[in-house]
Amino acid sequence: VHILLLGLDRRDDEPTRSDTMIIVTVDLWNGVASMLSIPRDLIVSIPGHGEDRINAAYVYGQLAHPDDLVAGPALAVETVSRQFKVPIEHYLQVDFNGFRGAVDAVGGVYINVTETIDDPEYPTDDYGYTHIHFDPACYHMDGEQALEYARTRHSGSDDQRRDRQMQVMQAVLDRTNDLNAARRLPEIVKSLGASVQTSIPWEGQLSLARMSRRINTTGVQRFSIEPPMVRPTITRYGAWVYLGDWGAIGSLVREATDPKRPIPQDRRELQGSTTHDITDTTPATRCGPR
Repeated sequence: VHILLLGLDRRDDEPTRSDTMIIVTVDLWNGVASMLSIPRDLIVSIPGHGEDRINAAYVYGQLAHPDDLVAGPALAVETVSRQFKVPIEHYLQVDFNGFRGAVDAVGGVYINVTETIDDPEYPTDDYGYTHIHFDPACYHMDGEQALEYARTRHSGSDDQRRDRQMQVMQAVLDRTNDLNAARRLPEIVKSLGASVQTSIPWEGQLSLARMSRRINTTGVQRFSIEPPMVRPTITRYGAWVYLGDWGAIGSLVREATDPKRPIPQDRRELQGSTTHDITDTTPATRCGPR
């Protein structure tokens, strides 16, 4: 099952943009899963609208049909499916409130911060700024802290920001190991309210919740489309965008959307095989209670 995860920057006076776009692939039969993060500034062909940043697909769909709640995610799904040749069956969209709520609903997450993060101008919901800071350490973060960690842009590149977002998603899955995810799903969904919207039917949500424990025994493989397979450039209008090497991107997409059960380290050494740099399935990279 291929699911497009959309993280929304939703503001009252502006069109909603899907600043986070991740293809989540779940192999229900084998109990393995992967996440492939797509840069929001990647130039692609948007059906009916020509070439533009990939995160503009949501906006075009929304503006074309403002009374249709599904129009934005539908065009985003169509764009990603066509561009990456992946049959996206469902979408799941989450705004900032839903992100906070999901983390709080599982009792917070454990995050291993490996580098100092300092952002004196982190944007607040009231269009102001605040100063956030994380020293390298193991943190138990609530929803607000996890959002700050995943969203800040002032420490590191946008690619590192996307890596942090997938790290938080992995941490949420880790926490479901301590919970009966299927039993708690109704109360979690109710608590998130309109902040989360999905095309996954209720029975499918229950199946995924039941699978979470099995998937966590192997970890979720994480991949990211990043340099050198994309290169930054400035358009004639002065906009900063990414242009893709579609041969290299296609190879990564095929690997990421066909997750395999990870080979143990001792067997990898014997076979001389390697994994993609961003793949993270090793429990030692995580922190918090075992």
